[in-house]
Amino acid sequence: MKVSLLVLALLLAITPVSGAAVTTVQIVDAGGGTFAFSPQVVYVALGDTVKWVNTTAAIHTTTSGIAPTADGTWDSGIIGLGGTFQFQFTSSGSYRYFCGVHTTMAGVVRVTRAVVTIQGFAFHPASLTMVQGDTVIFKMQDSFTTHTTTSGTPFPGPGPDGLWDSGFLGTGGQFVLTTGSIPVGQHPFFCQVHNSMKGTLTLIAPVTGVGRGAIPPIRLLAARPNPARHQVELAFELPVARTVRLALADASGRSVRTLLEGPQGAGRHSVRWDGRSASGRLMPAGVYFYRLDAGDFHSTRRFTWVR
Repeated sequence: MKVSLLVLALLLAITPVSGAAVTTVQIVDAGGGTFAFSPQVVYVALGDTVKWVNTTAAIHTTTSGIAPTADGTWDSGIIGLGGTFQFQFTSSGSYRYFCGVHTTMAGVVRVTRAVVTIQGFAFHPASLTMVQGDTVIFKMQDSFTTHTTTSGTPFPGPGPDGLWDSGFLGTGGQFVLTTGSIPVGQHPFFCQVHNSMKGTLTLIAPVTGVGRGAIPPIRLLAARPNPARHQVELAFELPVARTVRLALADASGRSVRTLLEGPQGAGRHSVRWDGRSASGRLMPAGVYFYRLDAGDFHSTRRFTWVR
């Protein structure tokens, strides 16, 4: 059995690739005069690029936001037949988008920081901890071979436990694992082709400090003070632990600064903005927007900055 796996591994090996991955989303004719993004939801790693390709004779756009309101993160402009548009994601979170021409078309790009690279016949990192429900991407970088990521322990252990199995991954391949259905706790994993490759995924509970009854909603709170001078407090409330991103943009939608990004526990969280951009530049007076992304939750509020 081991020999046949190794032979199959060599047969499945493909030409090496390097650099960040590019995920393709096609704009397709869905029939009946309707169009769609395919796939509608994609998962990518931080730093990866999404490429949209129009395969229809109609014109389209890919515009970040929820129709009909663009949020300014990206806008392709008009894409004709055979046209393409690319955008690299440098911040984690969940990004909704739509077509500005056919506004019923919508899609989601989910960007995760949790990435395990398979390189040098090892998992990097070999141990990671995440909140249950988050997503991790296994990215295959080794050349002229294949690997798997399979939950469980290799021989002489009990073998695969059935929680996940990527199948064979060739060079440049990736496997997206969403952990919502995986129990909280420590989960070993290994490569079925090269049994010496091992790792551990630890999931922590997303619910902490929540009593009986319905879980209250996530809340993005009003800026304090508003208008603000010198500094402003931006706060939000989480009923359960979540991975979040709190980002600031100017009135034209240009990114100013990412204020907070990563796993946060249940409860109230706040950050103070001192009027400076990510590069340390003092920003002018005007209207600013702050956006909270927490899984499928998205909310944007505004405040006025005065000098």
